[in-house]
Amino acid sequence: MATVTIEDAAPEGPARQVVKKTLAERMVTLPDGRTMHYRQLRTLERMDLNALAGPQNAVNLAWMADASLAFSVTRIDGEAVAKPTSIMQLRALIQRIGDDAMEALAADAMTMDDAEKPGEVAARAGE
Repeated sequence: MATVTIEDAAPEGPARQVVKKTLAERMVTLPDGRTMHYRQLRTLERMDLNALAGPQNAVNLAWMADASLAFSVTRIDGEAVAKPTSIMQLRALIQRIGDDAMEALAADAMTMDDAEKPGEVAARAGE
């Protein structure tokens, strides 16, 4: 039987640091004590969101900004959040997150570098 050993010999250069930073979760703590974890959407997640949105919503920047922010949430109060697979599920997730948390997430996302913003999908949708 063969043994396969995979070594991560890639140097810790600037590109690798950007990738690590991009995949990292961020946490927002709300005044009521709830916590929201979120991260930048990966390529397939952006594709899934665009497919879920459909052609009309995918070009609506305001709709995509809110949808991509909600889609980027990974945990609420430590509980894992499943990615929505329908607009109804996305709407339920946005309702669960709540307006105050959406505003807090958006404000925190504005402090990110451009390379790690979850809302970048909205800008790409209009291209």
